[in-house]
Amino acid sequence: MTTARATRILAVGLTGAALLFAGCGDDDSSSDSTSASTSAATSAATTPAEPVVRAIRNPYRRPVQGPHPGARVDQLIIKDVRVGDGETLEPGDTAIADYYGSIYQSGRFFDGSWGRGREPLEIRIDNGGVIAGWWQGIPGMRVGGRRTLIIPPALGYGEQAQATIPANSTLFFTVDLLGVRKATAAGTAADPAAAGQPAG
Repeated sequence: MTTARATRILAVGLTGAALLFAGCGDDDSSSDSTSASTSAATSAATTPAEPVVRAIRNPYRRPVQGPHPGARVDQLIIKDVRVGDGETLEPGDTAIADYYGSIYQSGRFFDGSWGRGREPLEIRIDNGGVIAGWWQGIPGMRVGGRRTLIIPPALGYGEQAQATIPANSTLFFTVDLLGVRKATAAGTAADPAAAGQPAG
């Protein structure tokens, strides 16, 4: 399973009109330079940039998730180990988080940022972008908080096996929220019923 990360695209350039204006002037290099600089500054000023989010340093230790042999889970179980005091994550926002995932019954680790040199996951919490257990279980967290999610198969991957995750597995996640990038006006969330993948 690979980790989905948000990509940043900043398009800053000169408009066709500005290039035409700069090319039709006289041979005065200072005039050409001034026109190009003005055009570039105008373009940069009108191009929206993705907000910079500074994630906090993770204050927690690596999670320990033991086995629960024979346990049967039919509904999502959400537990706040510690409630954060930072910004609240809402549906459609991008979470910057450390996470640790295991099979609930066996305790076997299958994926997590802790296993990749502590590189946090950066992923939008929206309908279809993450599994339903994350879509329903992550919103409401505050930066600085730690939450566990016990996700039944119906809200995870169901009957479809995923790499090292057997079909019909109950998933156990520990999530440490380190930062939130708020959704734009166009990036609204929808029905929480559909399933995606926590790490696509």
